[in-house]
Amino acid sequence: MRVIEPPALAVPVEAFKRAVHLDGPDDDLLIAELLAAATEVVETAARRPLMPRLVAFETPAGRWSRWYLPIAPVIELVEISDPAAARLVRGATEPVLERPAADGAVSLTALCGHEDPARIPRGLCQAVILLAKEWHDAGIGPAESAPPLSFGIQRLIRQARYARPMVSE
Repeated sequence: MRVIEPPALAVPVEAFKRAVHLDGPDDDLLIAELLAAATEVVETAARRPLMPRLVAFETPAGRWSRWYLPIAPVIELVEISDPAAARLVRGATEPVLERPAADGAVSLTALCGHEDPARIPRGLCQAVILLAKEWHDAGIGPAESAPPLSFGIQRLIRQARYARPMVSE
């Protein structure tokens, strides 16, 4: 999986400032960088992109009829190496690529994330805010190595984490 187009911030700087009661002239650029880094950490841990972005995938070679994408939701397939042989099913909940069993890998580009910002899980947005606040209060910059996630943030992420279905052959 490779992100082609970076997304916009799921939590705007102004919303962060309101949530953590920052009224002073804080450095908006630093806060935006903290929010971007916190969003990346939360999205990776939850396997759920918050805002739409283009992502490239390469399926495994060999015979298969179903391949579950490693993240959800998937809005649409933008490009696929063999469009006649594969189609996206259940993109919002359990995105799966289906095709007749044939040999070979399939390359695809998909638009992943939530089309409507109101549909982003609120717990994940709260996790982004809490993580960015912890880093801001501790004076940790986005490029520095951060301490482990706190228990509250881990619980928020765990509640919304995408787990691919277990398929028995």
